Amino acid sequence: MRSVNTHFWKDTWASSLTPNEKLMFIYLLTNPLNSMLGIYEISPHLISLETGLPMDECFRIFDKFESDGKVYYLDGYI
Repeated sequence: MRSVNTHFWKDTWASSLTPNEKLMFIYLLTNPLNSMLGIYEISPHLISLETGLPMDECFRIFDKFESDGKVYYLDGYI
């Protein structure tokens, strides 16, 4: 079971995110492929399918998360 700290919603960075960005961040933390290390393989197609976000939006969000120093997506790995 994964849980998300409720203080996430009061975090300065998280509160600046769009609804789609919040959805993506929570998804990346809680999807069934996530591991204790936080490094896992996942396809953009699966992310798009499970979140309902278009793939181009997923890649835009990855670019933002990377520039913010929060999440890195490289060669199919988070």
